[in-house]
Amino acid sequence: MAISWDLKTATEAISNGLDTNHYNGELWSEKIIELEPIGIDSARVVWEWKLWDHMIQDINSSISNFDTIANHPQLVDINYSNNNGIGKDYFHANGMDYNEDLDQIIISVRNYDEFWVIDHSTTSIEAAGHNGGNSGKGGDILYRWGNPEVYGRGTIADKKLFGMHNPNWIKKGLRDEGKILVFNNGYNRTPQSSYAELIVPPVDSFGNYTINSTGAYAPISPIWVYKMPVFVDFVSGVSRLENGNTLISSGPDGHLYELDSLDNLKWEYVNPIGINGQSTIQGTIPAGNTIYRSYRYPANYAGFNNKNLTPNGPLELNPTSNSCVIYPGSTGVVDLADQAGAISLIQNPVSNEIRLQNRENIKFRMQVYDMSGRLIHEGNYKEELVRIDVSNWKTQIFLVIINNGKSIQNFKVLKQ
Repeated sequence: MAISWDLKTATEAISNGLDTNHYNGELWSEKIIELEPIGIDSARVVWEWKLWDHMIQDINSSISNFDTIANHPQLVDINYSNNNGIGKDYFHANGMDYNEDLDQIIISVRNYDEFWVIDHSTTSIEAAGHNGGNSGKGGDILYRWGNPEVYGRGTIADKKLFGMHNPNWIKKGLRDEGKILVFNNGYNRTPQSSYAELIVPPVDSFGNYTINSTGAYAPISPIWVYKMPVFVDFVSGVSRLENGNTLISSGPDGHLYELDSLDNLKWEYVNPIGINGQSTIQGTIPAGNTIYRSYRYPANYAGFNNKNLTPNGPLELNPTSNSCVIYPGSTGVVDLADQAGAISLIQNPVSNEIRLQNRENIKFRMQVYDMSGRLIHEGNYKEELVRIDVSNWKTQIFLVIINNGKSIQNFKVLKQ
């Protein structure tokens, strides 16, 4: 399955109801194609769905797709005035997932700030129309979420998604199976903030979605949100792992997080490869280490068959030995059990800075002591992300004490 642009000339766009006062020019619509591989370098298109076949507009009554948009939530308003910028890349589909049990596809449409679900059980001919398939609705949208203003069932105040990525169904057998995860980047959101979110769609076991005659698709809000420690304005993703944990990709800074069911940080990794494939010194973050998305595969994944998985050494330059003891009871990784407090430590060991996440923006006082008990830093903070420059500090373990007036947290931090 692949997402592809579907080029339309300005004349074609106008003939489909595009308001030239809104945009006038070549337009890249979207289509989804299913490819059957042939040999090692060819394929045959065996199914396709085109967004262009499911447009509606209320500008030109002489065109067949003219109607009241709010009466047709299954169609897409070609003249929706979004705030993500209008250009040739008009819709910007940036993610897709397939649900084998429902035989449905979910598509993330960034410039419309919503995701759509469509029926894959149709033929290509049925997908171009409004009838057929398991849903009986052809290629029309079965479900959409994130921005009800797009289909005339809400206002800008009702928008929930902002430049999002990677909507995907949680697979059968996993925690929260059948629900939808999405990475909500928060692009053009005030205040700027990014979240991983969990949505419960109003769907039955047959893949039918409910909506009343005048309202928007449920739910009103996600049932779970995790606020990212930094603003993540593009790329990124989120997925549920087989162990029940959640894997989050913070794309722009190349940072991966694994959270348990209580949102405790259990594992993290920072991409050490930067621009032009250059490695960096362990503990530093290189420029250009962006990750589009990440997935975790088990050791028995079929794609690993007959592949040499022998490690060839660390990716980083002059890495620290992985057998070093940070403090008694820990080998190589700091115990993050104390992360349940109001303030959490984002990374450990550190090289250039200590970063603390203050999710609730509470006021706190921080003190840092070296191994001799000497106070080397203190200050009052309330920012959501606190960053302390330690690039000139000596290599050793430091004790960080956080006091918010109600509780005290201690972190042992290794400066490399």
